[in-house]
Formats: sequence, C-alpha cells, structure tokens
Amino acid sequence: MGKIRQGILGGFNGTVGTVVGGSWKGTAYMRGKAQSIKNPRTEKQMAQRIKFGIAQKFLKVMTGYLQTGYRNYTQHQTATNAAMSHTVRNCIVGKYPTFGIDPSKVQVSSGSLMPGRFCTVKVANNVATFAWEDNSDESHASVDDFAMPLIYNFTKREAIFTTEEASRVDCKVTLKLPADWDGDMLSCYIGFASVQNNGVSNSVYVGDVKSDGSVEPGANGILYNDGVIDNTPGQDNTSQGTGSEGEDTKDDTKGDNKGEDSSGDVGL
Repeated sequence: MGKIRQGILGGFNGTVGTVVGGSWKGTAYMRGKAQSIKNPRTEKQMAQRIKFGIAQKFLKVMTGYLQTGYRNYTQHQTATNAAMSHTVRNCIVGKYPTFGIDPSKVQVSSGSLMPGRFCTVKVANNVATFAWEDNSDESHASVDDFAMPLIYNFTKREAIFTTEEASRVDCKVTLKLPADWDGDMLSCYIGFASVQNNGVSNSVYVGDVKSDGSVEPGANGILYNDGVIDNTPGQDNTSQGTGSEGEDTKDDTKGDNKGEDSSGDVGL
C-alpha cells in the first residue's frame, strides 16, 4: 500500500494499483508496476546485459576519478551512472554475443571546460610523463585548472590517476606505473577540472602505450573478450569475433554499484 507523506498533491512511496511511487535524490517519481515477462532472455535483452557488464567492469576501478570527471551530471543520478550511460552508448562495439571497448571513444570526464591542447605522453622507466600546451588564455580555461591524467590497464582491469597534482599552467605531470604493468595494454587519457567552480572538460584520449614507450592512438585496437584484441587494419571491428563476453557478466551487473540505477542517461 502506498503512503502519501506530503499531502494529497505530494509524492508517495509504495504501490497503488499498477503504479509504484518513490524518490531519488529528492525528486519524486512514479512508474508502472513491472509486468511479468514471458521471455526475459531475448537477444536484445541479453546484448544489453552484456554491454552493462562490460561497462561496469571497466569503470569500477576509476570511481574516485569519475566523482570529479562527471560531477556536472549528479543532479538526478550518480557520477558513475553518468559515465556508465556514456560508455554503453558510445564506447562498446561489436555484435551479439561479442562486444568490446574501443579505447579511442572512452570519455573519463565530461563538461564544457576547455580541454588540453597538444596532449602527449611518453613512458620510460615505469614513469608516464603527460605534457600539454598552456592554453589558459582561452575561453573557459584558467591557469589553476587541475590536470587529471589517467592510465587504464586493459590487461589487468586497473587504473592509476591523479586529480590534484598539477595545474594547466604547469604543462606537465607524471604518473608512476606499477612494475608489473610492463607489456600490458595501456590507454592514456587526460581531463581538466576547475578549482573556481564545477567546470570539467571532456577528456582527451592521448593514445595507447606501445612496447617502446611511445604512445599512439589506436595502437591497442578494439579490445574484445577480456583482453583479446582485434586491430586488423581495414576490417569492420563492429562484426568481428564469436566469443562470449557475457558468460561471466551476470553477477557483475549486480552488487558492484549497489543502490545505483545503472540505467541513468547522461544525455551526451
């Protein structure tokens, strides 16, 4: 039975007939009561579950970064859900049942702040050095904007990052790589965040780390099935492979972000 706590015109909690009422981040909502589904495992439904599982595994190691990177989208959802929405919509490629992530489409921060210019990364002696041009004189940029570099390890599903160690005017920041990352598939990104307001930039995909320590966009190709790569030039990466990424995603789509609505729409 639903209960109205704010008068007859207020929102309500509970079930009234076929309507369910509740609230999220202070906003009252109503939705239809879920109907029984005769076939809950259609190809379209299974494909969506696999995509959510892939996105959740990808994002869960960078939650601390996303709190800043997607802080402009938290009015009606969490920062992680906003990043999840973008990742599922824009970064996952392939055809059921085989999906993968295109590192070049990943966006670890999103907003209208001016991004970095001419961003580069070099890796030597387990240290990644990010560099960029000082464009603090441009609109929507400031000398004290924080630089936020991030390196994602697709082999180990790990990430290293910093959000407050360098400013836009410094034009350089370093990240220490774990010793056991040598030879792994690494992708590099950098965003900027204002210290004067909530402004955040779209992140820049700088590229993937090659064996010689140089960084080149697209070097890792499309990453399918827990690290299996398809980077064959000229092939359509949206139709390659016959694996089954979804086999171990059932449990991962539940519990890691308990209490969060992973269907959030960031509207990017």
